[in-house]
Amino acid sequence: MATPTSTEWEYTQHTGAKHAILERYLKAWFGILTHSHKNLIYYDGFCGPGKYKGGQIGSPLLALRIAREQVLRITSKQSDSKFEKIHLRFSDNNDDRIKQLESHLQTEGSIPEKIEYRVANINFSSYFPKIINHLEVNKGTKIPCFAFIDPFGFFDVPFDQIQRFLSLDSTEIFLFFASDSLNRFLESKQDFTKEQVRKTLDTDNYEDILGSDENSQIKRKERIKNYYQKRLSEVANFLTKFSICDHHKKEIATLFFATNHPRGFVKMKEAMWGVDKVGDFRFVDSVDENQIDIFEPNPDLTPLKKILLTKYRGLQNINCSEIRRYVEESSIYLDKHKRAVLSDLEDEQEQLGFDKYFQIYNLSERKRSKHTFSPNVELSFRDVE
Repeated sequence: MATPTSTEWEYTQHTGAKHAILERYLKAWFGILTHSHKNLIYYDGFCGPGKYKGGQIGSPLLALRIAREQVLRITSKQSDSKFEKIHLRFSDNNDDRIKQLESHLQTEGSIPEKIEYRVANINFSSYFPKIINHLEVNKGTKIPCFAFIDPFGFFDVPFDQIQRFLSLDSTEIFLFFASDSLNRFLESKQDFTKEQVRKTLDTDNYEDILGSDENSQIKRKERIKNYYQKRLSEVANFLTKFSICDHHKKEIATLFFATNHPRGFVKMKEAMWGVDKVGDFRFVDSVDENQIDIFEPNPDLTPLKKILLTKYRGLQNINCSEIRRYVEESSIYLDKHKRAVLSDLEDEQEQLGFDKYFQIYNLSERKRSKHTFSPNVELSFRDVE
């Protein structure tokens, strides 16, 4: 989407898809961390005016409302909670949008004392370091911070700041990556644009990205995304990349989520798998070569079956908790998908009358129920294709 010139702009279906994921994830993020930390920081680096032309709320109001719900919930139940405050930070470098957002925030009704927000009329690359500095100064307290980075285009999102942020404990980013825009301007001769490309990719060497093959415009877009993914993986323990596509599977937007905490990774995947379908748009896991549809209520789990049988081929006494950890931390899938695949394989073995894929060992004194793959169960896998 081109950078809008008006204060407000139309609400698109893929914006709705992004916000649906953000809403589900923030409910989990606020819900979990307010029980274990004194302070949380949520930062929206390209916050916009707060509402769209049609009246739909933007990400700042969405975050505020979710935070308020959680604060009211926790304060009504836990008088002895150590939780102190949620700090919301919103920035945008457009005067009219900031004024509009401030106006909308003031009409949001009563805001609990345990929520504090600030709105800054400043560009992302100038404000983000202030948050990073604060986190570094308070490094000993490990303040969780979630950054929602949803720019128009690729300007003003320097990778060295992303890298510095993710090097800290308890930090996470949800980033819209403008690979189309980067692809168009990768060979720009304008000094300012060249510098923005360099800062975004954090490199002066584009030879591997540019390539020399036919249809390089199409292929190098994938190389741009793969390069950025590789750089993020160097500073984040858990990373997923997925696309919002139309019904023809044409990519509309690319999104990255990066975190250093396995639980955050699982919760984001739950948000993606759990979101309702938005119009003709759907999420596609663009890490997996099979391009798994995340919107499908009954997805084809054949790729996961292949992954598990390849990963554990011939291995003995594998505890199901280890298989769960592998699936949750190393794939787009969830534990429920692992259970479904193993259950299908167990059913197939029962029909065949022999253990084609694995032998099941129950470590508990209690009788194991069919389709139960708990930590009390180990699997010894056959050496089969």
